[in-house]
Amino acid sequence: MFNALVDSRPLEADIKLNMLNQYVTGKPKQVVEHYLLIGTEDAYQKARSVLQERYGNCNVVSTAFITVRTLEP
Repeated sequence: MFNALVDSRPLEADIKLNMLNQYVTGKPKQVVEHYLLIGTEDAYQKARSVLQERYGNCNVVSTAFITVRTLEP
């Protein structure tokens, strides 16, 4: 879901990192925040890679994104 709605769009890496940061909590958020200050495409890709390695296929991001989207009015 995140891939389709954010990752595939032609957005700047810092915007994608900020959006990613909005949809994670706990330890995954700490991972993203580590790369957030760097704000480069490489940092965004690394954050995604670390999330995938630790939490599998970025399911943590997709689940959080879906949850937030369903709660929005």
